[in-house]
Order: sequence, then structure tokens, then C-alpha cells
Amino acid sequence: MTSGDLSIVNGEGSGVKKRDKWQHQLDFVFSLIGYCVGLGNLWRFPYKCYRNGGGAFLIPYFSCLFLAGLPLLYLEVSLGQFTSRGPLGAFELAPLFKGIGFGMVIICALVSIYYNVIIAWILYYFYRDSLTKNLPWATCDNEWNTKYCSNNKIDCQMKGGVMIGYDCIMGSAKQVINQSEIKDVKWVQASQEFWKHHVLGQTNDILEFGGFQWHLVICLAVAWILVNLCMLKGIKSSGKVVWGTSTLPYVLLLALLVQALLLDGASDGIRYYLTPQWDKLLEPSVWADAAQQIFFSLGLAFGSLMTMASYNKFRNNVARDAWIVCSINCFTSVLGGFVVFAVIGFMARETGHRVDDVASEGAGLAFVVFPEALVRLPGSSLWSALFFLMFLSLGLDSQFAQMEGVTTAVFDYFPRSRAYRPLVVAGISLAMFIIALPMVTQSGIY
Repeated sequence: MTSGDLSIVNGEGSGVKKRDKWQHQLDFVFSLIGYCVGLGNLWRFPYKCYRNGGGAFLIPYFSCLFLAGLPLLYLEVSLGQFTSRGPLGAFELAPLFKGIGFGMVIICALVSIYYNVIIAWILYYFYRDSLTKNLPWATCDNEWNTKYCSNNKIDCQMKGGVMIGYDCIMGSAKQVINQSEIKDVKWVQASQEFWKHHVLGQTNDILEFGGFQWHLVICLAVAWILVNLCMLKGIKSSGKVVWGTSTLPYVLLLALLVQALLLDGASDGIRYYLTPQWDKLLEPSVWADAAQQIFFSLGLAFGSLMTMASYNKFRNNVARDAWIVCSINCFTSVLGGFVVFAVIGFMARETGHRVDDVASEGAGLAFVVFPEALVRLPGSSLWSALFFLMFLSLGLDSQFAQMEGVTTAVFDYFPRSRAYRPLVVAGISLAMFIIALPMVTQSGIY
């Protein structure tokens, strides 16, 4: 095949605008790190590690990394770099596999739609942090709170009870609550009521649609505007943005780690996090969780890795880049676990619960457990703002790569559309914003 044929294959002939290339190789490396190191490193890995054998979980985790994660990541970036195409074009090498490319792009699009909803949640928390000196989930005297809200032991004592964990036992005489009930009251964390009743406005089930949560609609629009602006010039703009968004989380993570290690009970949480349970290695589910975490964390088979590598120079050393990204990704997961479980240990000590009862993953960790812990720190508004700024940086990095996987597919399939990149990116962003609107209703969490 001649160089002229390659130009046509890559959509660079007949006056069509040429594909961009990374201006500096570090742009590609930082973009890969930003994509692979995301929210899952902080709100999934620590809990998976704790639930699946503590320190012993690192054996199946690193086994899956070396046997599957690293080779597949190397395969994807190699294929993207060799063909200089995204998933749709790369699999044209074997027409039988063309559907794989379409499948990858569809996955990227679906994940991008819901991922930006999570970023909208983070933006709202960050906005509320900067709006007021006192965190809105620090008290129980807000319009969204119920009569069962309790944010600390003092609330229970003022009501004449004794706090055992989050349960406020109303004395041996079983005092009457609201003049009509006699019972032990199950108090709810103020942060949980803020999350469920105010941020989400959550209905009882998915069939109860409810209305739009307008503050989330606005935050979702802001999230899409941010993504759109950063991707306006493709990798020329997003490649520079990730220098900041991929390094800032490490600065904030280290600051949070120092603060977390100083908390009373931090050592209890870390002990739970790392204590090996060797018998767990005999359970197939532990190995399945390790493989799942590796695939999810590295973003394998989504098409984004292939897309970003397609902008590389042909002779770039992708083997070196794959090793760097995998190493940093795993280091971040383990480091994040120390921060998460130091805070969880502190919360367990504060409430009288076992670490098992406080430990959580996903949205429950990010929007309930951590905010509740941050309330109890000196300078809580500052630490809360830093925490959600870190989450915002992690989320945006991954979102850039996922969206690039979608837009590059369009530009590869319709090469002439590259000349209208801002309009194409804006159109895709608008379509995804509209599709995501049901997720910011009161039943959106379902």
C-alpha cells in the first residue's frame, strides 16, 4: 500500500482536513492517565479491596493486571496507533469485526451520558461548598430534613435519648415521640437527608417520575458546556487541559491523606482495609471482582484508548506508555484506599459503629459518608471544597476521553465533518444533554 493509499484510508485525501496529532507525547500520556484514573479508583477499589480479603486482594488484583489488563491496554493503543483511526476505522482491517467498533462507540456514548450526570452532582456539591461558610448538610434545621434527622450525639441528648451508633434510644421508660408513638427511633444522618431529599429529591420507586430537579438540570448543562469548551479544538485543547486536571487530584489527594491520618480512629480503618484474609483467595467471586475492577479502571474495550492512541506518531513507544499508565493507575487506587479508610475509621469511632457498618462504595461513599465526615473537621467548608474539586478533576478527565471516542468516530466515518468540528461537538453534546434529562428528575437515580 502506497502513502497515497494510506492518506485515503485515513481520510486525508481529496482536500479533506488532515487528522490532528499530539503536539507533545506527554499530552498523550497525561490524557491516558486522566482517562484511566477516575472516580472508580476512589469510590470502588478501596471497598472492593476491603470486602475481598484486604491485603490478600492485591494478589488477584495484580494477577489480573499482568495477565489481562496490561496486555489488552497495550493491544488497544497499538491498534489505534498503527491504524491512526478510532474504533470504527481500526476494525475495518477485518470487515468481519466491524461491529466491534460500532459496539465500542455505543458504549462510549452511553457511559458519557450518565457520567456527566455524576459530574453534575459533584458540581452542585462544590457550588454549595463555595456558597456558604457552613455546610448545608451539617444541621437538621433545613426544609428538606425530616423529624428523624440527627447529625451528632448532641441532637439525641437534647431529645433526652442515648446515642448508640446512629440509633437514638429514648430512655428505659420508652418516652413518647410526638405524643403518639412509643418506639426506639432510627435517626438518619443529615448528609443522607441532604443527598436523598434535597439533591436528588428521590421518589419511592422508578414509576413515580416526579419533576425535574432544576438545580441538577442547570449543573448538567454547566457540565456539558465545560466538556464542550475543553474539546472545542480536539486534542489541541483537551491535551492541554489534562495537564492540570490529571495532576491536580494528586495534590489534593495527598493533602486529604495528611489530614485523614491525623484523625482519631484512622488507624482502625486502615487496619480493616489492609488486614489480609487469605481464605478469601479461594472464592471465585474475589477473582471476578479483581478482573472487573481492572477492566473498569483501565477503561478497556470502551474504544477511548484506541481513539487517543490514533493521534500518536507512528513510531511512538506505546509499550512504555502502557507500563506507565498501569503503574500510576494501580498506585492511585491503593493510595486512595488509605484516604478513604482513614476517614471511614474516623467515622466509625465517632458514631460507635463498626467499620463494616460505615464502609460504603459508589455514590453512598462520595455523597453521604465523606460529606458527613468532612463536617466534623476544622475548616470543614475548605476540606469539602477540596474533596469535590478532586472528584471533579477525576471525572472530567475520564469524560474528555469518552467523548473523544464518540466524536472521533464521527470524524473518521465522515472525514469532511472535521472542518466543522465545533458544530459537530456542540451537536453531540446537546443531544446527550437532552437524553440525560430523565436522569435529573426525582426518579433519575433509579
